[in-house]
Order: sequence, then structure tokens, then C-alpha cells
Amino acid sequence: IDDKLVNRMSKDVRYFHQKDGIEKVLSDFERYGYGRFPVIDKKHRVIGVITKEDILIAMLRKLGALYIRDTRRNELLEESTYSILLPTQRKIASKEAKFFYEINSLNVNDAGLGALKLKKFLLDRGYSEKICRRVSIATYEAEVNVIIHSGVDGRIDAFLNENRIIVRIWDKGKGIEDVNKAMQEGYSTASDQIRELGFGAGMGLSNMKRYSDKMILISSKGKGTTVELTFIKRG
Repeated sequence: IDDKLVNRMSKDVRYFHQKDGIEKVLSDFERYGYGRFPVIDKKHRVIGVITKEDILIAMLRKLGALYIRDTRRNELLEESTYSILLPTQRKIASKEAKFFYEINSLNVNDAGLGALKLKKFLLDRGYSEKICRRVSIATYEAEVNVIIHSGVDGRIDAFLNENRIIVRIWDKGKGIEDVNKAMQEGYSTASDQIRELGFGAGMGLSNMKRYSDKMILISSKGKGTTVELTFIKRG
């Protein structure tokens, strides 16, 4: 009890300088396996702490879209209520959604109905035509993907706050085997029958990214897919 902290503390401390780049930060996270590092200024004073979650959010803001590949992917896909709101890392259950719509994968004729209802819901609450149009287009693409690719029913959840709309579209179906290919414009695994109906042009994920401000995609083969889209109110 009488021992001094100086005799017990870790002396070989790993840290980052405030001007270190993301590439170095990512490299050291991978190299040392720590979940967080102190950050120091030019006078070697500790000015903060950087975590993996901080890097995730920074990349999301920079790139606009992010495919989560780590162990959290399967953990999220196995949650029965998809209770994590990805961009903020704050847990929130689907039951807290201000709008929800159950996607019927057996009825191709209903493709887009959820997006249409969401647009009306937002317009009725005073959101501008411009942002409602973007939400509707991106949500439509995600809804169609559930119907033509997942093989199971899905759901649309919308969460609202003062300056943004967050739409989560999820299913527990087949999942995406190769996300990198799926993100390429024109790439599609849709059957000839689906193509004859006018779907499966291979623009779905690209359009989701194009019309949203931020996009996160989580998918694992055989476990399903979650797409979370953020739309920021402006003006």
C-alpha cells in the first residue's frame, strides 16, 4: 500500500504526436494490439486519447462509406434487434425508430413501397423536398436489394434528430459474398428473371453512397446485411 506509483507504472509508453497521420496510427493499432493510445503535443504534454472508434468515425466522415470487416461485424449481425446506431456508436433499439417498414421479400411488385412511405412520412413532418428525395432514392435501392438478393424479409428503420436522418435497412439473409465487387457500378448477381423485371442493374450500393452523406455497410455471407445511411439537414 505504501509503494509509489512510479515503481508500478508502465514506463515504455506508446503514444502518438498530435500531427501523426492516420496511416501511422492504424499501423500502430495493428502492431501493438492496444485499444487506445495517449496523444501528446510538441511540448510532450498529454492532450488526449485516441481510440479505434475515433479512427472509425474519422474514416467514415472522410470517405463517406465504410465496410466493417472486424469481429464487430458478426457481433452486429447476430443481434436480434440491430441495436447499434453505427455512425455514433450509441446503442439504440429498432423499437426506438420513428418510422419502420417491414419488407416483404416475396412480393417484387411492392419494391420501393417502403421508400415511398418513408418519403411521405418525412414530408409530413416538415423535411424539405430535397432531403426527402435523397432519402427516398437511397432507401429504395437498399429495399430492392433486400427483395432481390437476401432471400428473406427485411426491415427499414428511420431515426430522426435535429440535424440528421439515419435510415437503417437490414435483413438476416444470404449476405454479400464480395463487398468490393458489389460496390463497383454495374456489378450484379441478380438472376435473369430479376433483370427481366427491370431490377439488378448493379447500381444499388453506388446510388446509396451517392445520395447519402454517410454510408456504412455490414455484411457476412449467410448472416445477412445491414446498411445504415445518414442524411444531414442543411439550411
